[in-house]
This record gives sequence, C-alpha cells and structure tokens, in this order.
Amino acid sequence: MTGSIALDVVIGLLFIYLLYSLLATIIFEFISEIIGIRTRVFEYYLKLMLTDHDKFSFRNQANWFYSKPKDFRTEFLNQPSIKNLTKHRRKNSLIKSGPSYLSSQTFSEGLIDLLVSEGNGDNELKRIESGIKVWKEKTDGVKLEEKTSKQLERLMQKANGDVDRFKIALEDWFNATMERCAGGFKQITQQCLIIIGLFVAISFNVNSIYIAQKLATNSTAREQISIMAENVSKRELEEIKLNAKENLENANEVLGLGWKDPCDISWKNFIGWLITAFAISLGSPFWFDLLNKFMRLRTSIPAATSTNGEQNKEQQKDIKG
Repeated sequence: MTGSIALDVVIGLLFIYLLYSLLATIIFEFISEIIGIRTRVFEYYLKLMLTDHDKFSFRNQANWFYSKPKDFRTEFLNQPSIKNLTKHRRKNSLIKSGPSYLSSQTFSEGLIDLLVSEGNGDNELKRIESGIKVWKEKTDGVKLEEKTSKQLERLMQKANGDVDRFKIALEDWFNATMERCAGGFKQITQQCLIIIGLFVAISFNVNSIYIAQKLATNSTAREQISIMAENVSKRELEEIKLNAKENLENANEVLGLGWKDPCDISWKNFIGWLITAFAISLGSPFWFDLLNKFMRLRTSIPAATSTNGEQNKEQQKDIKG
C-alpha cells in the first residue's frame, strides 16, 4: 500500500480494465477467425487498388459474407500463385476464404503475371504494356477499369521502360495501401471491442463506478487488488493472457463482481457499464503500458517518503546541534 488511496484506486481500475480487455480481445479473435474479418478488410483494400470501387457500403455489398462479383481483383486472387495461399472453405460458408496478407513482392509478381497473360511482345516490358491495353479494352467479362489502368500506366511511365523499377513502383503502391489497410483493421477492431466490451460489462456486471467506490471504501479489497496488479505487471502481456481466466476469477471474487441479485438496470449502472466498455475498446496493450507506469510511480512513493524522513531527521539534528 502506498498510503495514497486515490493512486491505489486508479491502479485497481487499470488492473480490471487490463483483464477484461484481454477477455474481449480473446472473444474478438475468435469471431474474427470464424468470419474472416482480417481477410475481408484486406480484400476490400485490394479492391480499392485493382478496381474503380471507391466507396464501401454494406447495403450495396450483400455479398460481403458470401460470393463476390467477378472483377479484376478476383482475377488477381484466382491466380495459382495467390490461390495457393488461400484456406479452402465450403462454398457459401460464413467462414471467409482468401489470403489475409501478401508480401509486396508477391503482389507485384502476381499482378505482372496477370497482365502479361493477355499481352503480346518479344520481351516482358512489351507484354506488360500490351497486357494493360488488352485488359483495358475488353468489352465483355472482366476488364481493367479506368482509374486502375491509368494508375498502372502512370507507374509504367515513372519506371521509364525499366521492368525492375516498375516492380518496385508496384510494391511501393501496395505498401502504401496496406498501411491504410492496417489503419482500417484497427478502426474496425476498436468498434467491435466497444460492442464486445458492453456485452462483457453487462454479462459480468463490471461497473466502473461500483469498482471505484469499492476500492475507495474497502481497504482489504484495495490491498488485495494492488498486490494482484503488482504481480501481473511483472509478467509479459502474452503470459497474462494465458492466465486471464484465473486472474479474472480472483479479481471478481475480491470485488464481488457478477450477478448475485436480479438484474438492476439503472442509469447509474448503465453509465458504469458504458465506461467499462469504452475502456475495454482501448485494448489490453494500452492498459498494460499504463498499469506499468502507475506501478513504477507507486514503488517510487515509499522511497520519496523515506528520503523526506531522513532529511527531517538531519534538520532536527542541526537544530539541536
């Protein structure tokens, strides 16, 4: 104990948020694997690159969970070199099939293979240029749409007739898009964690207001939670994740979380659940880092108090002397 009730209350809340963020992350990862969220996000950004599609709408994307219309992106993904990276699923299964990641080199090689498959010429450069033209001028079936064809032509001009430079330009284009893809996936993850967090907060009755009041008024609970938080802060996040169930059970027992009486859906409780849900959405790495910072602050306080005490003794000696 530090002697600072406020600091121990904050540490207790950080500890609870860390544990329930880990639980929400485990739930999200399970759901993400089942419906292939990462794969879907990857294919969406790939569609932004390889088609003129520039706006995502769930209403206009009834095939988001099932089949997808044929376009230049699907032609790219159906190439043997790319298709071999796909986990094969049952047709129309909810589980998404498709790669969730490609290296920039695999992308550039796959795209060039697709272009030259329709091209003519006595060298690779001419076959690429011819392929772009043929794909663009197709009148039936899948074609290379205007924005994408212009982008490829612009990259070809920048390469100045050098195939290797064209490959590098394609890889740079892909890497820039994947940075946006990572940001998009992070945003979707946070939105899902808010929903999961609210579900978890209500299911386990994790009311932030109640927890703060309990820690502020119950010294025994505050001390036990502080000890648990200190032990957890000394471990790696992955290790904490493996022992999340045990830590949650112990913390719930100390704080009396869960439903023991009939469900009390009052405004106060609902606000407490919302606070917990928002906290969970910030993710376990955020709370783990913050908990470690506050634990370092906590351990520095006794040392500072001891130093002040020694200084006071020295001052008293000087006065007596």
